[in-house]
Amino acid sequence: LAVDRRSYFEPGIIASYAYPQTERKNITLEINGHNIQTQIGKDDVEASEFAVNCEYAVLTLYANNDKWQEAWQRYYRAVFRDSYGRLRQASFDIHNALSQDAQQLNPHAPDEGMAQLLLAWTQGFSYAREKNQADFTSLPAALTGTGSDCDSRSLLLCALLENMGTKTALFVSREYSHAVFGADVQEADKSQNARMAAGGASFLLGETTAKGVKMGQIAQDMADPKKWIPVELQ
Repeated sequence: LAVDRRSYFEPGIIASYAYPQTERKNITLEINGHNIQTQIGKDDVEASEFAVNCEYAVLTLYANNDKWQEAWQRYYRAVFRDSYGRLRQASFDIHNALSQDAQQLNPHAPDEGMAQLLLAWTQGFSYAREKNQADFTSLPAALTGTGSDCDSRSLLLCALLENMGTKTALFVSREYSHAVFGADVQEADKSQNARMAAGGASFLLGETTAKGVKMGQIAQDMADPKKWIPVELQ
């Protein structure tokens, strides 16, 4: 139920009823040499997993339907919407801690510098396939160190960067069994120009599971844009 634009960035009414807001807990994130103190809701991991499982149950209804692609897009948008507000404080604190580093990394486009810093951070996450039906690590869980896969990491970066004011998109591929994220930012140099379009914007791609791969770089054998499904998040 969305009564205004802000409603598109909050948990749905079912998740909000099942998991009303409670007290917050402190967490520490280690990013680019900084120990960043921030907070998430005490029940955010469990609440987000509840939303993931609910939305996955809807997704499975369309597994053999000609609307399967739209179902995938809806699924990831719903998961993003549920976690966007849950990650608002963390996004604010990360931005405050890393803004100077991002400016130094790319003085001409600090938003690209921020995306690069967060990309390198997620590339160091422990890899794991979540042991639930959805095979998806919730975004608060991925943030706090639970093992994750490409779609969880990519959607996590979308949520963090969107909270920082950078437009993003998720790209998923059934053929490649993979996911990457895209940020509407200027590339650092011409060798980092792998982009895909969604909703009239061109997004610089980020590969979250291969260490050392910079923004705007993607494996040649995964570069066919026709084999990717764009998921617009706004």
